[in-house]
Amino acid sequence: MEAKNTAFDLQGWLNKTLDKLREALETQQVGRHSSGLLNSISGELHRRGGTLEEIIIKFQQYGRFVDMGVGRGFQRGTRKHLGDMFSKKRNEKGALHWVGRSPKPWFSKTKVREVARLRELLLAHHENLILNEIESRFKEENFAI
Repeated sequence: MEAKNTAFDLQGWLNKTLDKLREALETQQVGRHSSGLLNSISGELHRRGGTLEEIIIKFQQYGRFVDMGVGRGFQRGTRKHLGDMFSKKRNEKGALHWVGRSPKPWFSKTKVREVARLRELLLAHHENLILNEIESRFKEENFAI
């Protein structure tokens, strides 16, 4: 019965986390013109043999690039390999010219905050399990608490 309570709490945490990620996208104004990233956010609880193995949160890969402030088709490569394209987008040392991108940490900050909240929920749950076990053993031994 305790496992069902844990699963319920974890599913609730997952649903709230997905909502927080969607809110963060809107706060950071990511995907204002397209809702593809917003609609791609989903999550799953994976079980094996009745035991929870992992919690997975999925979204389109470009969401990570937005979070880090990178991307937009800049190719990797050497001056020799890229030719004129290299010098158009890079300075004489090979560093990319500034192109106006900046990180929009919609995922990384939310993830850190929500994982900390999950840790607190799991600690409280296991603390209650331990206290209930101690209490039941004291009752079995006819000790008064």
